[in-house]
Order: sequence, then C-alpha cells, then structure tokens
Amino acid sequence: RYANASQRLSELDAEARACDEEWQTAEARVHQLDEEIARYEADLEDQRVQHIEAMRRVANLRNQLIDYQQADATLRARLEDLHREHGEAVAQLHDAERQLANLDSQLQEAHQRQNDIHARMRAERQTAARCEEMCERLRHQVSSMRELLSGLKARLNALEESEASLHGVREGPRNVLLAARNGELRGRYQLVAHVLQVPAEYEMAISIALGGALEYIVTDTTDEAQLAIEHLKRTQGGRATFLTLDFLRPRQRQGILFANQSKSNSQSSDGIIGWANELVGVSANYEKVRDYLLSNVLVVENLDIATALGKQLPSGLRIVTLEGDLVIPGGAISGGRQARAQHSLLARRREIEELRGRIREIEGRIQRAEREL
Repeated sequence: RYANASQRLSELDAEARACDEEWQTAEARVHQLDEEIARYEADLEDQRVQHIEAMRRVANLRNQLIDYQQADATLRARLEDLHREHGEAVAQLHDAERQLANLDSQLQEAHQRQNDIHARMRAERQTAARCEEMCERLRHQVSSMRELLSGLKARLNALEESEASLHGVREGPRNVLLAARNGELRGRYQLVAHVLQVPAEYEMAISIALGGALEYIVTDTTDEAQLAIEHLKRTQGGRATFLTLDFLRPRQRQGILFANQSKSNSQSSDGIIGWANELVGVSANYEKVRDYLLSNVLVVENLDIATALGKQLPSGLRIVTLEGDLVIPGGAISGGRQARAQHSLLARRREIEELRGRIREIEGRIQRAEREL
C-alpha cells in the first residue's frame, strides 16, 4: 500500500505538476484573454469613437447635403437668372450693336460737323481778323472824328461867344440889342442880318448889296424905334438905323425884261442869277424888310455881265456880282477885295447852325462807331 501510495503520490505529484502546468497554461491563457479582452475593449472603444465620429460625420454630411441641396436650388435659380440675364444681355448686345451703328453714323456726322465747324472757325477767324482790322479803322476814325469834333466845338464856342457879345456889330446897334437883352428896352429888336436867311453862295453878293443895312435894327413899331433912339441919346451909345414893320413900305420894282427872258423866268438869261429878294429867305413876318432892302437888287455872275446890264437898266437899281462887285446903272461901279466883317454877320449864324448840325452828325457817327466796336 505504501508503494501504491507512493505511486499514487507520484501520480498525484505528476497530476499536480500537470495541473500546475495547466493552471499556468490557463493563467497564461487568461492573461492572453485579458489582453485580448483589453484589445477588444480598446477596439470596441475605438469603434465606438469611430461610430460616434461616423455618426457626427454622417450628421455633418447630412447637413452638408442639405446645404448642397439649398446651394443647388440657389444655383439652379441663379442659373435660371443667368439664362434670363444672358437673354437680356444678348438683347442688350443687339441693342448696343444697333446703338454702336447709330453712334458710328453720328460720329461720322460729328466728324463732318467738326470739319464744318473748323471751316466756320477759320472763316470766323478771318472774319474776326477783318473785324479787328475794321475796328482798328473805326477806332482811328473815332479818334479822327473826336479831334475834328473838338475843333468844331471850339469853333462853335468861339462863334457863339461872338454872337452873344455881338462881335463885329457897330456901337449903336450893339448897344440897342444889349439894352433889349438886359431888359432896359421893351419890345423886339433884331438885326437885319439875323432875320435874313441867305444861301452861302450868295452871302458875299448880298452883304455888298446891303452894306451897312445889315446892321439896321428891325422893330415891330415906331414907338420901339423911338425908345431905342432916346436910349442911345441918353447913354451916348452911338447911332442906329431902324426899320419898323408898322411904318415900312416895300419898294415897287417896275417890270423889267432881259433879252430871251420872260416874266415867269427871271433866270433864263445867260449870267443873270435873279433878283436878290427872290434868292433870300426870311424869318416869319419879315418879308417887308427883305423886299424893302433887296427888291431892286439884281444878282449876276460876274462884272462883265453887270456892266453890260448897267448900260441897259434904269437908275434906281443895283447890280451885284457873286464876287461882290457892285454896279449902279447910270452911276458908280465898285469892286475889289472886301473885308469880311459885314460878310461874317450873315455867315456867323448860318455857320453856327451848320456847326451844330455837323457836331450832332459827328457825335451820332461816333456813337454808332462805338456801338460797332
């Protein structure tokens, strides 16, 4: 039994060792399984994390899909808009092409107009140059006219001063006229030279024919003449001769016919100009003065004609030439160079009026020229 027990013990030891080996093997297996479980758990955790990540990615993808779908809808709408805009752009392009064609046509017209404008500008420059030249001439003319105007005004002032001061009038008539002007004499007092209107070409002849009668004083009444004479006596102002309209009777001229001359035509004979009273104008109501002084004065061209007529005409007439020669039929013949004192009495008022008219004319021309400038 001991042997059996020893054998059994040996068997048990063997079994124990086998069990121990199995236990070690099992423990190694358990350890291996623990490691595998740990790996599986780690893998499971990884898979769980991956699953969560996958779920998140799926959610993101779903969100992206929704975004893509929305973007697709937006893009489709935008595409439709682009198609519509493309159609509109094509239509606009066609319109633009038509407009471009119109603009090309307008551009050509504009070029043509530009060429026309350049041509007009050249013409305008030429016109401007001519205008500038004309303006320069006008300025020169204005300057010349101003100089002339200044001289005319100076001459007019001198004549008006002479007229106002009665320069050239003898003492007696001058004192009467000044007294009337100052109110010392009442009434109208005028020189014969101031009531006659003598054309310039006859001034010399008429002044010689009248002589001192140019300074006779014309009054309306004899009372005015008497008052003036009393004034001259009282002031010792000289002597004067008066023609009063209420006292004056014109001289009657007998009908005289010249060779080849009828009563209706007093200027048909060669060299005979006419009767002086028919050649001279007169202020209103003074016809009697003119006829009294000049109805028996014949005006002719020259001394030869005057002397020839002087042999034919009766006495009581006077024949005067344009140069101032005087022939009295049956009497004296006078001539030569005449001092112009008496002549200036006739010419002064006429020259004053002529100067005033010429000054107005020149001032008007200056104003028109300045407006043109």
